[in-house]
Amino acid sequence: MGLASAGAKQFRPTPPARGSFPIDHDGQCKSFFEAYMACVKGSNGNQRLCREQSKAYLQCRMDNGLMMKEDLKQLGFQAADQSGGGKKPQAATTTAAS
Repeated sequence: MGLASAGAKQFRPTPPARGSFPIDHDGQCKSFFEAYMACVKGSNGNQRLCREQSKAYLQCRMDNGLMMKEDLKQLGFQAADQSGGGKKPQAATTTAAS
């Protein structure tokens, strides 16, 4: 049976260019994620009301090397969304000790 597969090419999977990124095993952006999810839940699933939390979460992932650095305009955030006066969005505070 080994002869049948001896000449077969090996399949080498390649990661997608976008849409997939490493899991945050160390929880570096967990508080940003939780703030976003709480916002979505509190707005009955209306994600448009949670753009600031979404932007903060994606920025955290980029800052910590969990996804490729990208201009926020390329991720759907317009210039009006980026007028934070240079302030970095705050993550939700958690009571769990790390």
